[in-house]
Amino acid sequence: LHKQLALLSPVLLNFRDGVARPGKWVPENEWPDVRMEQGRGPDERETLSIHAAGNCRSAWRCRVQLPAGRYRFEGAARSEAIQPLSDAVGDGAGLRVSGADRVRNPKLVGTAGWTRLAHEFTVAETGAEVVLVCELRAVKGKVWFDLGSLQIVALK
Repeated sequence: LHKQLALLSPVLLNFRDGVARPGKWVPENEWPDVRMEQGRGPDERETLSIHAAGNCRSAWRCRVQLPAGRYRFEGAARSEAIQPLSDAVGDGAGLRVSGADRVRNPKLVGTAGWTRLAHEFTVAETGAEVVLVCELRAVKGKVWFDLGSLQIVALK
C-alpha cells in the first residue's frame, strides 16, 4: 500500500539549465522470480536493478509533474544475459513513459556494458502527470539503471 500511495503523489521537478533529475522511484513487480533493489551495482554506481530468474514485466516507476513541452527521458543502463520477452510495449530492458504509443528504442538485450538509453515524449498540458519507467521485459536476465544518470531534458 505504501508503494502505491507513493505513486499517487507526483513530484514537481526543478529544472536547472534545461535538466531535471527525477527521484522517488517505486518498484513495481508481481512476478515471483524477480528481485528488485536500489543500491550499489556494478562499478559501485548507485543503481535501480531488476534481476529476473523467470518471466518478468517489472519496472521502477517515478511519477512527475511537467509543464507543456517536449522532453527526453535518458540515462545509462547495463545488462547481463537478458533473454527478451516481446509484447506490444517492447522487449528487453529500457526507458519509456507509461502510456506512450511508441515502443522504446534503443533497448538492451543480451549482455552489454553501460549504454545510454533515451525516450522522447511530449506533454500537451502544463501540470500533466507523467510516469517515468525503467523496465525489464524478459524471460530472464539482469539490468542495472545508473541512478545518477537518470534525467529529463527539456527540448526546444
